[in-house]
Amino acid sequence: MAAATEAEFLLVAKVRPEALQQEILNSVTVDSSTDLRNPDHEAETTIQLPPQVDLAIAKRAFPDLVATGDEVTYELAVINQGTQKVEDVLVTDVLPEGVTFEASEDCTQNLFGEVTCSLEELAAAEERSLTFSVTADEAGEITNRAEIITSTPEEDFPGDEAATVETEVVGELPEVLILGKEDFPDPVLVGGRLRYALTVTNPGPSPVDEVRLVEELPAANTQGRTLEEARTNLTEAVQLVLEANRTLEPTP
Repeated sequence: MAAATEAEFLLVAKVRPEALQQEILNSVTVDSSTDLRNPDHEAETTIQLPPQVDLAIAKRAFPDLVATGDEVTYELAVINQGTQKVEDVLVTDVLPEGVTFEASEDCTQNLFGEVTCSLEELAAAEERSLTFSVTADEAGEITNRAEIITSTPEEDFPGDEAATVETEVVGELPEVLILGKEDFPDPVLVGGRLRYALTVTNPGPSPVDEVRLVEELPAANTQGRTLEEARTNLTEAVQLVLEANRTLEPTP
């Protein structure tokens, strides 16, 4: 670098969320293979980041499969992801058709059918849980959406100020019953084949998908006098379980 000259460099850095509302100290050092007699070869600067407001909402429904006339409970998680306290937080939830609002300690329903939940304030990094329940009046799929706003000026962090959840409502909840289990022959000779007959019945009124049957077989059931016989016994045992993993239609 020639004498009596200077050079400028631009360094761009991204501030992580955990650094918000903190002082950022940045130091730089210049060095050279030439002996630097001037001690002013170090510099530093400090930046104070302003507080930020960033509200987010998450939502879940349970159970996610109900029959008509059953209750569905919605749980809302309201989160202040910013570094500043927010005031007058309002959650709004427009209920879909086919449901009836039930009593709630956290929320109320106005004349327009809109459920509202109010919080006077929410501290930085604080999370609150709000719940309310509805009765499912009609069969079908319920899609429910909640949004959150605040009177405190908020930064533009899109994508987390609304949450949607879906619930399936059926006429009646199906049942799956294991009606019986038989083994034959009984007794069985050592080295003989022992079979189990399992009866799985769906009394309706709706089909049930992905039925899973788990059978813990004793080690003796998969053994054989030869390797080939052991493989055959194990294949039959596995096939018995696989046959249960299918859609069961209601019995007539």
